Amino acid sequence: MVKDWATSLRSIERLGYILAVDHGARLVELQTPRGIGVAMPASLLVEKRGRMTAPTVSQPDVMAMAKTQTGRTVVINIDRRAHPLRG
Repeated sequence: MVKDWATSLRSIERLGYILAVDHGARLVELQTPRGIGVAMPASLLVEKRGRMTAPTVSQPDVMAMAKTQTGRTVVINIDRRAHPLRG
């Protein structure tokens, strides 16, 4: 697990955490701040000064990828138990 933030150089916005890198497929799995996992081409990311950046990608771009890939832009965890923290 890489666990680094990917940022956009357009406005220095955080796009999400890099969860995994598939070298064979040249894909990066990015978890957005809203919890959605998004696969994106590794070619969109560049390492600069020890940070991963995506100079041509913005938050709306990542949200569009999330919507296309998963149909969602946010993750909601619902627990129907009366006392979710009790066994």
